[in-house]
Amino acid sequence: HKTRKSASKRGPPRPPNGFMLYRSDKTKEIKKQLEEGGTTKILQSSLSKIIGDLWRSEPEEVREYFNKAALEQKEWHALVYPDYVFKPK
Repeated sequence: HKTRKSASKRGPPRPPNGFMLYRSDKTKEIKKQLEEGGTTKILQSSLSKIIGDLWRSEPEEVREYFNKAALEQKEWHALVYPDYVFKPK
C-alpha cells in the first residue's frame, strides 16, 4: 500500500493536455445530467469509457479547441514554474 505524497513534496502539478481539459469539462456536464435524471453515482471506469468515446467522435474543431487551451495552460505553467521538468517514475 503506497501513500500519496503531499502536493508540496511532489512539486508542481503537470500541465494538462487537451484530453484532460475535455475530460474535466465533460465530467461536470455528465454528472449534472445524471443528477437531473435522478442518478448521483457513476463508476470512474464507466465515465472514462464514455468520455473517451465522446472525445474520439468529436469533430477536429472541438479537439483543436481543447488542445489550444492546453497549450495556453502549458505556457502559463512554464511562466509560473520555470524550473519544472516532468520526471515520470
